[in-house]
Formats: sequence, C-alpha cells, structure tokens
Amino acid sequence: MCGRYSLITDEKSLLKQFRLKDSTKPIIPRFNAAPGQLLPVVTNLNKEKIQHFHWGFISKFNSTLKPINARTESIRETKMFRNAFNTQACIVFADGYYEWEKNAKQKIPYRIQLESKKVFAMAGIWSTINTSNTIIESFSILTKPASESINKIHDRMPVILNDQNIDLWLDNNLSTNQRYDLITNPNILDLSFYTVNPKIGNVRNDSKTVIEPYKYYKQKSLFL
Repeated sequence: MCGRYSLITDEKSLLKQFRLKDSTKPIIPRFNAAPGQLLPVVTNLNKEKIQHFHWGFISKFNSTLKPINARTESIRETKMFRNAFNTQACIVFADGYYEWEKNAKQKIPYRIQLESKKVFAMAGIWSTINTSNTIIESFSILTKPASESINKIHDRMPVILNDQNIDLWLDNNLSTNQRYDLITNPNILDLSFYTVNPKIGNVRNDSKTVIEPYKYYKQKSLFL
C-alpha cells in the first residue's frame, strides 16, 4: 500500500516540471502527507491546473469507507472504483513515499524515491459527491506489486507514471483495456531508499526531521 508520502518542492518548480498553469490553492511543503488531508492533484477534466482533493476515495456506494489505495489487479471489477477508473483519472504528486518493513522485532520505515530525486506522478482516481449540501472531492492512489528492487521492504507500491504515461493516463479517449494495460505493463524505474525516523508514523510530525536518514542500531548491519 501507499499510506504516506512527501512533496516538498516549491509551487513554481512543480508547475514548470509538469507544464501546468496554476494551482487553486498555495502548495505548502508536506514532509508527511497523510490520508484525509487536502493534497495536490491534476484531473482528466482540468489538465492544466493543480487542484486540492481529500486523500481517501469517497464513493456514492459507500460514503463511510474511504480507501486511500486502489489495487490495479481488481480495479476494473470493484464496484466502488470501476466507473472512476474509466472516467475520473488523476495524477498525484510526490517526491518520495514511505513504507514500513516488518520483521520479528520492529517495523522499519523507509523513504522511497526516484534515483534522480525528482518529483513524480502517481496514478490515481478521483470522486466528487454532494453530502449535506457540501461537495467533497477525493482521490485514491493506484497500487501494484512492488518492483524487485524494493519488494523486501513491502510487497506493494504506487503506480508511478513516466512523462509519456502521464498524458496517456489523463487522456479521456482511452479504452478500459488501454487504460488497464498502461498501469499494469512493466515500468522500469530507478529507485533509491533509506531508513527514516519512526516519528513518521505520527501524522502530526510534518517537518524536515522525518525525511532525514535515521540509523537503526539494533540492525546496523542491515540499515544505513
């Protein structure tokens, strides 16, 4: 799964990198972006503007369940996601995401990035519902089996799109099969990772401290 990520680039750089015009809200650094927060996305209905949606997909079929991830393997069949998969694509920006490796003694948090350290786009789906005369816009991040380079940390990872696939993912003319092939075909990524402070587990800790390398001395032969 992908349950936390970071986005600490400035707004001007983000707009320039992804050839966007503007943002509906100021983009603030997020060292520990968490479910429920308003976070930057670009949707297939407005491809030149950054909008801010709640992380946690809210569906008309179930407004209480708010999944933060959607599995690619079943997204075409899952009632909650299948319509959005065909018509409501979005990209979610990050410069790193966090996963916890589990072993017999402890859970070790890692920050996973592109080797280049550039901001990347994760494939997502979005939803909008009207609840008690309030419009709520939300999103979920698509996940797939982890690549070999990081599957020792966790068996899932977000679907990270390369530059060409960003435009395709937001293309309203793609068929269901084309859209599915886009997110399931192998995408070779150069990834890097390192262990971070266990404070990342608390959503209130949203500062530079949580992205700094952290040594786990009990297993220092395994971790930096």
